[in-house]
Amino acid sequence: MIPSSSGAVHHASRRACFRRATGASARQDCILILTMDLVAGGTVPCGPAPDRGLAPRAAHDNGISWLDRTSGRSCRGCGGGPRVRARVPGAPSMAARLAGARVAWRLHSRVARRAHRPRAGPTVQQFRICLRPSKTSARSARVPIPRSRGPAHRGTQRQQRAHSISSVKIPGESVHQLLSARSMVVAVSALLLAACESGGDQESTDIAISADSLTFSAAGPDEPTPDAQTITATFGNAIVHLGVVHTGSAVGNVVTEVGDGVAEIRIAPAAPASVGAGRFTGNIAVTGYSCADAACSTLAAGPTRTISVSYQVSPIVRTIAPYVGIAGESASALLRGGGFQQFEIESITFGTTEASEFTVRSDTEIEVTYPALPAGNYPVQIASPGHEGRIVSTATLTVIDAPAYAAGTLAYPTANPAIRQLLYDAERSAVIVASDAGGGSIVRYTNTGGVWSAPLSVPFNELQDIALTADGRQLLALSRTLLTPVDAASLAPGTAVEPPELQENTFLKNLAVGNDNNAVVTTGIDEIMTTAVYMYTVRTATLQNAAVGFALNNATPGASGNGARIVLMQGHPSQETDPVVVDYSASNNVFNATRLGLRQNQIPPVLDRAGTRIVLNGQRVYNANYGLLGTLPDSTVAIVLSPDGTRAYTYDSKAGAVLTFDISEAADNEDEDDTSLPQVGSATPLAGDPGEGVRMAITPDGGTLFLAGSTQLVIQPTP
Repeated sequence: MIPSSSGAVHHASRRACFRRATGASARQDCILILTMDLVAGGTVPCGPAPDRGLAPRAAHDNGISWLDRTSGRSCRGCGGGPRVRARVPGAPSMAARLAGARVAWRLHSRVARRAHRPRAGPTVQQFRICLRPSKTSARSARVPIPRSRGPAHRGTQRQQRAHSISSVKIPGESVHQLLSARSMVVAVSALLLAACESGGDQESTDIAISADSLTFSAAGPDEPTPDAQTITATFGNAIVHLGVVHTGSAVGNVVTEVGDGVAEIRIAPAAPASVGAGRFTGNIAVTGYSCADAACSTLAAGPTRTISVSYQVSPIVRTIAPYVGIAGESASALLRGGGFQQFEIESITFGTTEASEFTVRSDTEIEVTYPALPAGNYPVQIASPGHEGRIVSTATLTVIDAPAYAAGTLAYPTANPAIRQLLYDAERSAVIVASDAGGGSIVRYTNTGGVWSAPLSVPFNELQDIALTADGRQLLALSRTLLTPVDAASLAPGTAVEPPELQENTFLKNLAVGNDNNAVVTTGIDEIMTTAVYMYTVRTATLQNAAVGFALNNATPGASGNGARIVLMQGHPSQETDPVVVDYSASNNVFNATRLGLRQNQIPPVLDRAGTRIVLNGQRVYNANYGLLGTLPDSTVAIVLSPDGTRAYTYDSKAGAVLTFDISEAADNEDEDDTSLPQVGSATPLAGDPGEGVRMAITPDGGTLFLAGSTQLVIQPTP
């Protein structure tokens, strides 16, 4: 088996026995290329070498024949087919005189399997066997052979000359020589003369291939490489050398296995990740070579057969974020996937409804606006006139009716928990609370027909944080040492994943999910110290070190509603300096240090749907470029923003109520030093006291607030 490198030629000798050559030298050539074991009464099978030290030292046995010195005259099968049989008159007497004597020729090739390495264009990577009589042999082994009067031993002085298989220079390769034994030629030629002269087949240089075209396709640029396909080439008995040339970006690798008159050419396409999305072509040329002279010192090219290869690596849509929309409302969203710039995107549809407008922002992101739709599930599909077939999409827009929840409270299964996180699952009309109750637990309340269900509680030891994936199919549960994917519908836990090389005394702390369905996972430690950041890939369920590029200490992330950006604050409470605020862009997976320095408190970063408003430490409100718009009261305990980023809703410890602020514009007060943002209306009393350590969530329509504290879960329509 001979592998070929990119844009290369690889050749395989088909047979060693040049059956129809004429002349004494041609007969001797036929003999000398055989590997033989002349032992009294012994035989050597034709085909793969017997395990007796006779195998070629190259990493292939193509073109090497083995001899069976039993009855028969046909030379068919040299090169691995039917057994070669040669009748040797007078052999028994000669064998007796050769008892114990072993003579072997071995072919040495410098051409071993070559590692794949790309080249700029078609080059030659080949080996072949070419014989040429010579008068001397630098390394001939002299083995005296007794004379015999048998007809098979009537060799002339010309036939007793030493011969060698010479090195043949071919572009890119050379072939080492096989040196014969000078005095052995007479005996060997006598033994094999009948085999090389016999056989009545007519010489042929034809080549036939089983197919003249191949088609490969991959569903996306980050999908696995398609399986290789095999072409069979059948060639005539005059062909002693086979060349296989491949060109074009569609072909990644070609491996050829040569037998007697048949070659199997295994063709593998390029890895999708190496070429990206698009349509690619390639060609594979198969050429047979025959001997150009009686000594086969040169080769003549015969017919060439061409195999055309076409390869399509498709664009793919993986997620839409946010994946939940409100019935009767037009909204924008982000499609994430790959290959969007390599094909012309002609249309985007939600079910059968076309998008209002869309913009291809990068090869992995499309910004799209969908029209007002009734409640239901809408598969997202993109179409391209240059693409063959349907483009794969795993994204679905779920449109729901705007919920209308009445004010009320919900009790916990366990009293006085410390709240780790609070989420609203809009697809399932459910509120999810993560706490330290019972060592750690997830509690879910589901609303059906305006009625809240009894809590469903699932234990998770040392639970730290939770987050829904971008497609809403999984809930990621983070404990101090494990990340566990959980089925969002049943809350059944999947297989937990450990972080690589978690530092001593550190623990997994928080996480936030981007719209590419990758989760940024931070770590913590009870001191001022640099701690690791990991990236969890939902599709492959792998947790790896993130390429942050700079140090982070006890970082806490917060994501925008569309998952386009994640803001990380950091710092230990004992730290006196203000560490930098970090911004992660899901569109290019890059962490950037902002110009802003601020040490975090207990309130995580909060963003609106599109990331146009950012609240840090629960008090300082910034625009998308980290320009300060104003401040909120320092009595703020928890905060959420309206989806459109125009309102901030805070739970105020002094008022014991919800306050509403206008954050649509920068503060404009008479006192230039007064940066407080204007409050809208009066304080809104709650249906109950949530307790300490409050976390807040909001429905995607902005109509309902949820507040979870140590005492209970409170439901409150927005003011």
